[in-house]
Amino acid sequence: MDPWLLAGSVLGIALLVAINWALGHWQGARIDDGRAAAARYARDHWDDRIDDVVVDRSGRLALLWLNGGAALGLVQTLGDRMVTRRLTADALRSPDRAATAAHLPAPPATTLSERSGAPTLHLCIADLSRARYRLVLDDRAEAVRWADRLDRLAAAAADRPHKGASGAPPGAGPAR
Repeated sequence: MDPWLLAGSVLGIALLVAINWALGHWQGARIDDGRAAAARYARDHWDDRIDDVVVDRSGRLALLWLNGGAALGLVQTLGDRMVTRRLTADALRSPDRAATAAHLPAPPATTLSERSGAPTLHLCIADLSRARYRLVLDDRAEAVRWADRLDRLAAAAADRPHKGASGAPPGAGPAR
């Protein structure tokens, strides 16, 4: 291979990267505050009532308490866009399907830890595409309040019988 051709290709790619960086096209989306998260969520899910919002310190994830605790909303940045999700209590079931099938107590859907001196809320959902979320918050009392809410929501799902693909509880046999 011609070394001049290789050098020219590398220089051209470096120049394109520098121009892209200078124009600011590498800046991802950011959730500025709870009102911005609520507005973005309401654009996709206009029939939900948003009762409370908490935004991660990095501005990349927000949790929304919906309809008096009937559901949970997520607003997440993905590149230069924001995506929203609506999660029911069933989504907060343990992603550990073996424990669910064996009727063992599921691990908690949420945990609270101190990470680098900041309260950090860890959320696990039953989803193969993204099962874990982490929110670093500024206020410990707010983190505890949200962890309690999420645990109550997950406990409500655990108290209901889990339905299989047929809609019947496990072990009920085929529907007739």
